[in-house]
Amino acid sequence: MRKWTPYFLLVPTFIIIVLFIYMPAGVSLQTSLYRVLPFGRGMRYIGLQNFLKLFANSDYLYSVRFTILYVATTVGITILSSFLLALLMVKKIPGVRFYRTLIFAPYAISSATIEGASSMDRTWKIIFPMVSPITFYLVIMNIVSTMFSSFAIIDVMTKGGPGQYTTNMIYRLYLDGFYFQKAGVASAQSVILIAIMIVVTMVYFKVGERYVHYQ
Repeated sequence: MRKWTPYFLLVPTFIIIVLFIYMPAGVSLQTSLYRVLPFGRGMRYIGLQNFLKLFANSDYLYSVRFTILYVATTVGITILSSFLLALLMVKKIPGVRFYRTLIFAPYAISSATIEGASSMDRTWKIIFPMVSPITFYLVIMNIVSTMFSSFAIIDVMTKGGPGQYTTNMIYRLYLDGFYFQKAGVASAQSVILIAIMIVVTMVYFKVGERYVHYQ
């Protein structure tokens, strides 16, 4: 009985994952293949027509471009500024000893300095490889967070306007699903978002295998 205890303890987590992740994703995939009539008047199978309509819709294509620009800018600034702040740990600036008391400075950096490595070499050949695991993890987490947390900012500040200029993919999904009552089209958009997240995660692991150094 004891050998089955770990599996029994995992059952609640498994049930939650199935109920709140896999089942909604499955329902979205199914609904994306139908034209759902408003007010519960039924649904009609139309295959991939919802996806074809999306990729022919200029408003949706603009939301994709805006999302890419917004995510790239936000994540880029966040990661770059964080990395530059981390470099303060190894630079000779006022207060650097205080920063070093907060975070442990690796001995490899000191060794490289003694051996005559330039500041650029130390940054890209020693410091960056050492922080690459957390850096790549933060990149993927920031991409996901930026995409989904932007909804509240847009809804409160601009409502997607003026016109459609601040409408990203998340807010477009909300408008089509709840405002325009296009459940099938909104489900197709959610499937596209799921596919994007899967691709981003796969790229993360692929890049991580090649460039991330675990020590």
